[in-house]
Amino acid sequence: MPEKSRKFIDEKSLQSLGTYDPVREIYENNHKSRQTNRPINIGQCENCNRPCDIVCARCREFFCGLECQRKAWPKHRQTCGKEKLNDLKPKKEEQTNISTSVNNQKESSPKTASSSVALLSPLNQEESSEALSKNNLRNGNLVTLTAISKTNIVFIRSKADEDNFAFFKLINEVQSAGKSLKKLTKPPICGQIVIANFKNQFHRAMILNSDNEQCIKIVYMDYGNLDARKLEDLYEAPPQLVNVRRFVEPVILKDVPEMYMTDEIRKFMYSYLNGIDLVLKFDEKSDLISDKGIYKVELIDETTNQNFNKMVIKLCKPIEPLDTDEAFYANYLPQKQLPEGDNIELVVMDNSLLCTGCISCTTKDWAIEVEKFQKDLQVYASSLKEQCYTPR
Repeated sequence: MPEKSRKFIDEKSLQSLGTYDPVREIYENNHKSRQTNRPINIGQCENCNRPCDIVCARCREFFCGLECQRKAWPKHRQTCGKEKLNDLKPKKEEQTNISTSVNNQKESSPKTASSSVALLSPLNQEESSEALSKNNLRNGNLVTLTAISKTNIVFIRSKADEDNFAFFKLINEVQSAGKSLKKLTKPPICGQIVIANFKNQFHRAMILNSDNEQCIKIVYMDYGNLDARKLEDLYEAPPQLVNVRRFVEPVILKDVPEMYMTDEIRKFMYSYLNGIDLVLKFDEKSDLISDKGIYKVELIDETTNQNFNKMVIKLCKPIEPLDTDEAFYANYLPQKQLPEGDNIELVVMDNSLLCTGCISCTTKDWAIEVEKFQKDLQVYASSLKEQCYTPR
């Protein structure tokens, strides 16, 4: 870069950096005529993606501190002060204090507590308030992944300004209330909303099963993850926290098959649990699965414009595991669907679960293929007598 351009950029960088006056609760920079009140919304730092409520004094872009603003300047300078960003100014000049627990929320959220996730459906759950099941998803909104259930089912949370602010406001209120809550003295009932202690952080949770006091199954309402906690980790939830709507929605990834979660798929999908912005695409009428109350959606990475669905589809293509130590499950292989209709002749392949009302069937042609495969398998196995091992 030419020295003249470098000096110009350095000068502009210094002009965009400001300081915060805690007494007057305003931010200031070198432009004495430009001052801005504390923002009413919680945002995400443009450099490190952590939640913050500090903004650039020129364009009101969110940064968690001066250091992050300096690091982001090469990219930030291209948009700083442009008219399209001036529309982000709040409509009302309010002052909101968010405790430091918000900044630690990323580390203390229970989204890494378990790889198992419970699918909440607004139409299948009896909520204590209509607000709990209020759908806050809109086509074109920015969202973030909060939990992953299967290759084709994830939980997302809206990052629209109002939703984002309301979410962190609730998180802050739960943390504050947690210090004075009463512990549960007896096992809760299924469906009861409680406050759960996860790594000394408090979160709203719904009881799924409480047969064992040492292993009570819960689902974190504002994330979507399943967890098992002891009775001593659960607290009574006050009404003002019970009646607040949940902030996550389960969605089905459009055109993505339900496959075994390989290490490669898991690594890719879980990389999006770090607050990466995704653009939500769906049609409120045609993409609604009415009997389940959830939508089929498409997710687009806002930064790279990468289609999240298509990447998962590509990774779901059945292939033999590259890692020989990885267990080879039947889910790796695509399953053929039985034909639909009336008077179809089927062959019973397995009746070992008949006591539960289940039998395994296939068509006559496929049954012949299975029998042929079984014979080939016997021949193969008989030739490997000296190479036995204990499978998982």
